[in-house]
Parts: sequence; C-alpha cells; structure tokens
Amino acid sequence: LDDVSVALLSYLLRAGEADGKPMAVLVGGRPSATTGKLRDAVLAILPGKDLHAELELGPLSEGAGVAMVRGMKPEASVADAARIWQRAAGSPFWIEALTITGEAQGDSLADRFGQLGEDAVAVLQALALIARPSDLSELARLLDWPAQRVQPAMAELRGRGLAIERPGSIETAHDLIRETARRQVPVLTARRLESRLAAQLWRTADGD
Repeated sequence: LDDVSVALLSYLLRAGEADGKPMAVLVGGRPSATTGKLRDAVLAILPGKDLHAELELGPLSEGAGVAMVRGMKPEASVADAARIWQRAAGSPFWIEALTITGEAQGDSLADRFGQLGEDAVAVLQALALIARPSDLSELARLLDWPAQRVQPAMAELRGRGLAIERPGSIETAHDLIRETARRQVPVLTARRLESRLAAQLWRTADGD
C-alpha cells in the first residue's frame, strides 16, 4: 500500500460518503506508517462508530493452531502440531509456512534475505542483534549511519514483510525471521554491533 493508493481510497470513501451510496471497504494489513495513514483518513471521513469498525487480530489459540496444522497435514500428531503452533507464536502465516516447509523454512528465509539490498541487510542484522523493538535513532547510532540512510532500508524490510513498524518503533516481523537473520550475521560484524550496543546501553543506563 503506497501513498497514492491511500489517497485513492480516501477519495473513494469521501465520494461515497458525500453521495450517500452504499459502499463497503475491507482492509487488512500489518502495523506500519502507511496503514496508519489510511486508518487516520478513514477515521476523519467516517467518524461515527456505526460507520467503521477496527479489529486487531491476535494469535490463534493452541486448539485452533493445532487444528490448522492437522487440517493441512493430517498425519501430524497433536504434540507435533502444538510445537509448530508454539514456534509460530500463533501466527496463521507462520503456522502454514512451518507446516508446509518444516525445517526448510530457514532456507526459504535465507533466500529472501539474499534479495535485499546491502543497507537493508545491515539494518536486519542490527534488529536481530538488538532482539527487541528499536527505533530510527538507535539503529542509526548502532550502524554509525545518518538517519536518512536508515529510513529507506527500513522501508525495504517492511515492504518485503520482514519487519513491522509501529509509531516510534520497528522490529522483525516474527521471531523466526530474527533467529534466522541472527545465525547469518558474520562473527566480526556481530562483535562490532554488540560492542556498540553495549556502549549505548551503558550510557543510557546512567549507572543503574
């Protein structure tokens, strides 16, 4: 979803509201700055609670996750299905991916990493080492880059579904992505980034 698409949808909603024509719009997406823009536009055009509804989808329950695995792979035992559900953290996307590809999922992710630009790889490595939500300024300090260089790399990761962005923070889209990316960080790169991260934590901890 790019800015032009957001503008088009906003125009259609305004036109439909002005004309009084019946219209239904259903949108699904990951948290990001762009989906946030669309959400704000919808709230501005359709302020009444009877005109819009917003649902935040959580992870599947264990029972639903196990049922999903066994629906795709009937020969899987309940215990194996539960392990897949746990490793996927309840995400239907990752439950399906792990059920279909199994241990080869790491290889599939590695192939996706190989399609990234150098800067996007560096930011993904930094996110994997930080292992928690980060932000633009922390990533810039960690990589010793200007913020303007970090932004397009973050956008590339979001666009490929490898990272999600919320107001003020960005993180890998799933622990499986972080774990696979972490295994691929060269030793010397990891030591350099971890040393900088330790120095940052020391400075911000203020002796605590």
